[in-house]
Amino acid sequence: VETMGKQVLKKLIHATMDLEKESNIQNASVMLGLSCALAPKMSASQQSVLYRAIAPCLEDRSPTVSKRAYRVLGALCEHHSKAAAAENFQWLQDIAKSVIGGINKSSVAGKRQRLICVGHIVNGLDLQVAEQQQLFLESLGEVVLCLKEQNTRARQAAFDCLFAMGEAMSKINMLKVFFDMVSAGLAGKTPHFRSATITALSRLYYKYGKELSNDKTTTLVETVVILFQTRAREEVASLISFCKSVSTKCPSRFLLAKLLKPMVDGMLRWKDDTKNRFKSKIIFWNGLILKIK
Repeated sequence: VETMGKQVLKKLIHATMDLEKESNIQNASVMLGLSCALAPKMSASQQSVLYRAIAPCLEDRSPTVSKRAYRVLGALCEHHSKAAAAENFQWLQDIAKSVIGGINKSSVAGKRQRLICVGHIVNGLDLQVAEQQQLFLESLGEVVLCLKEQNTRARQAAFDCLFAMGEAMSKINMLKVFFDMVSAGLAGKTPHFRSATITALSRLYYKYGKELSNDKTTTLVETVVILFQTRAREEVASLISFCKSVSTKCPSRFLLAKLLKPMVDGMLRWKDDTKNRFKSKIIFWNGLILKIK
């Protein structure tokens, strides 16, 4: 594998030096396919060379080249993140920052593939190490923002990545800390980011709500519903979904009864709005509450 890897890398580098030529595009596609198959068994030095070789291919105009380059990147992240986190963290950090930093500039397909790579990287991190937890935190903001992607597959990849992050934090009994990390986005500068944060909290509470203490749930709800005072309709739509998640997954009816007042007070600010069907959504939520009672 070592010898074959060297030959493939040499040909790949040569082909990617000038991707304007049709012959080079074809050669690069073939070498990328071979690289994807060899990536799981490559040594640390070959991994570094391979990443530098595929970097210019990730946003190439040729769909075949960019698609295969992302597959190679995914294979590197999936099979080597855990070992790199323990032995060569700088390499993993460079890849993660490159992947995350390019999300906003990528095509829809590129965003999805980058989010998949982030998920693999997160699964390899040791979150009890300070610098690895910092990398985790730096990744979180971009993942949350991608929850509002228009493309269904890219948006689903963002949710999958968010849940992978939640599972990683849950395993080390830091789920409460994770909710605090996500909640920091409620102070975002734009309605779009705040709406994405509320969406993230809504889905996370739906999945992990029963694992949170009553005090944590109370603090979370009281903090989130303050945003009902906003004039941004995008945020209000996410807030109503958050209230639905809390209503259906709250582990205690007594706790839910306590939380109803701030949620109802917030919704009543928008009870007469018909432009974005908030009125009908609020009526539906009221019916849901009556069924729960």
